[in-house]
Amino acid sequence: YRGDTDLSPHETASTVRLFRSNNVQSGSIVFNDVQFVHQSCVSDVQTMQDGDILVCAANGSKALVGKAAVFRANVASRYTFGAFMVVFRPFVEDADPRFVSCLFQTDSYREQLSVVLAGSSINNLTPTSVKSLSFAVPVQKNEQTAIAEVLSDMDADLAALEAQAAKARAVKQGMMQELLTGKVRLV
Repeated sequence: YRGDTDLSPHETASTVRLFRSNNVQSGSIVFNDVQFVHQSCVSDVQTMQDGDILVCAANGSKALVGKAAVFRANVASRYTFGAFMVVFRPFVEDADPRFVSCLFQTDSYREQLSVVLAGSSINNLTPTSVKSLSFAVPVQKNEQTAIAEVLSDMDADLAALEAQAAKARAVKQGMMQELLTGKVRLV
């Protein structure tokens, strides 16, 4: 997209929200800090669909190439993706998109990416390199769905535990401040 004519700093009735590499973090899509592109620049096939997996295809850092997250279309806005991003669109009849997205978080995926990107001075994924990726997966979609649900529940548990740990650290920090400044004395 041309910055001077195609992009807009604000959302309007004629813009589409644009995901960039910074919108994929820790296996999730972050919906804030999006850009806006004029809708005439976005074809229907470039419009994000429920279950699409947004993948960072190019980055200055090899460690960031390949980061991915599943898009859940539970929002009314229309979204597309930027130049250094690609979308992997699973056949939803055969595969649970949440399960496929989990595959993009595995050590096997990262190892395959390191082979694909090895020796390259340009850190990018090509359609050919994505097609070369191979995973062992359950054939039955209902088993994929069950696995994805268990992993999703575990992610929710981890997030709750991390929130609890952050609160405990804040309480400790506050107590340290009170004790070290002498506002509170231990007898």
